[in-house]
Amino acid sequence: MHIQAERLIVPSYPASPAWMPQWACEWLREIFLPETDPKLPEQPRRLYISRSQTDNRRVINEAALMHRLQNFGFQCVRLEALSVLEQAALLATAEMVIAPHGGGLTNLAILP
Repeated sequence: MHIQAERLIVPSYPASPAWMPQWACEWLREIFLPETDPKLPEQPRRLYISRSQTDNRRVINEAALMHRLQNFGFQCVRLEALSVLEQAALLATAEMVIAPHGGGLTNLAILP
């Protein structure tokens, strides 16, 4: 997705930066989630967002953690390998998300 603007208006936060109002989450879902396409493959419902490809805040024992999480149906995903729209589609149907602190948590606004 590419967005270009001649004029950009950036409003202040509609509330506390630690809390996003429901209307803002719904707006993001409308923008980033197209109508449901029946041809799309089923997405995993339990996700672990990995930071293994970053230079900071990596989980030291991520392999051991994933071994345990797989017993509970979690799948490891690396969001940096996906487009913004692919990330939105993946998270839109998630039942549970586990992740270390980082940019990937921004996508939690897309969760149902």
